[in-house]
Amino acid sequence: MRSLLILGSLSLIAACGSHKEKEEPVVTTDTVVNNTVTKDTADDPASKLPQPASLLSKVVNGLLDARYEGKWVVVNDSVAQWPKEYFDYFVVNGRKKDKEYPYIVKGDFNGDGENDVAALVKEIKGNDFQLAIVLRKVNKTEKSEYFFWNEDIDMAALELYPNGEIMNLDTKPVKMRGDGITVEYYEKASFVVYWDGKGFKRVYTSD
Repeated sequence: MRSLLILGSLSLIAACGSHKEKEEPVVTTDTVVNNTVTKDTADDPASKLPQPASLLSKVVNGLLDARYEGKWVVVNDSVAQWPKEYFDYFVVNGRKKDKEYPYIVKGDFNGDGENDVAALVKEIKGNDFQLAIVLRKVNKTEKSEYFFWNEDIDMAALELYPNGEIMNLDTKPVKMRGDGITVEYYEKASFVVYWDGKGFKRVYTSD
């Protein structure tokens, strides 16, 4: 199954602290696909139950396992253990639009025209949460780049922030080069992680 779980030319580098790890194995398939949900499951009791691991989460787990040897795993409902009121109101509603919500986001984060992926991950042998970002390379013979964002990352929800301007609470709007990643703490603060051409930065959008 590992050959099915490794995206074409994806690799991870820590944005807030780099990791020297194994060479990424050669990959031959691209399994970053559109998993948008079109069926309205608002009144379906099964939609409120913990969801099984999706194909995309298995792909990302395969990438992380191949490169970091079982250190990280994509968060799922069993790991998250959301309070019922949050799960019923936020998570179930979010999955009407995207079944990967709130753990995985797909987008072109560095503006190179390629589909990238970001995931909320947890340390398997610890309690450390981080945002793992995998940037594909346009040239498929090149290795992808892996980044970890660890500032103020805990049990949060991820959502795509479409390419454009980020309305900054502190200064003027920030123009992005690609899509951003919203990191949201329900009914609390949220910020957007975005690529500035050299690395990932963030802008607070609510407090």
